[in-house]
Amino acid sequence: MSQHICAVFFDLFDTLYLHPEPRDRVQEYIGRAQRVGVGVSREAMVQALTELENHIASKVVREPNFAALKARNAMEYYAYWSAQLLRLLGASGDLEARGLRMCEEYVRDDGLFLDPQAVEVLTELRRCGLATGLITNSPKLLLEVLPTLAITDLLDNVTISSVVGFEKPDSRIFWLAANYIGLAPAQCVLVGDTPAADIVGAKDSGMTGVLINRDNRHKQPGVDCYQIEQLYQVLDVIDLLNSK
Repeated sequence: MSQHICAVFFDLFDTLYLHPEPRDRVQEYIGRAQRVGVGVSREAMVQALTELENHIASKVVREPNFAALKARNAMEYYAYWSAQLLRLLGASGDLEARGLRMCEEYVRDDGLFLDPQAVEVLTELRRCGLATGLITNSPKLLLEVLPTLAITDLLDNVTISSVVGFEKPDSRIFWLAANYIGLAPAQCVLVGDTPAADIVGAKDSGMTGVLINRDNRHKQPGVDCYQIEQLYQVLDVIDLLNSK
């Protein structure tokens, strides 16, 4: 490989670190609630989620700024979302703080697993002389989880939004990640599963975005980019980019 592209960054959740399919989101929320001290039945959780959906829909109509919050600051949005869910479940105390903690607990969801191709792909990229890293919108709690993953020693840099103060798609988080390893954004690729946060953000920063589109989940990504269906295919994209 020539060295036009010198580094490959990855999103973490639903790119390298996957949920089992089909996902049981109700059970995921029950687990998160339990980890902040709120025991709940499945029936009660389903009812609370339904009420919360109606509440959020109404709030979006009433408050235009709130409608944009999810894209602008996902952690703030989901912290509010989680606090409201706890309220509907009858929780008491500092719901804002407990909601933030519950929001962060997704990094410990039961059943999360590493893509079976992740270690092999990261190893091959490094064998070819490329740097590797993560750029993830995640809470600081992720720092406790990372050492348990089999990929930690295969990463040259980990950039976490809650640590650096910027979330994807803000260009600054991509610039910081590239700067940490001494490269320009144009020398870097970002592989992610979310068109708006990962791919648009990467392209706006000067990186090349590669969308991992498993099972054609994004039928119309809304952004022109390289697409792969399996992780190992990023090796072909890097070969293509470095052959130009």
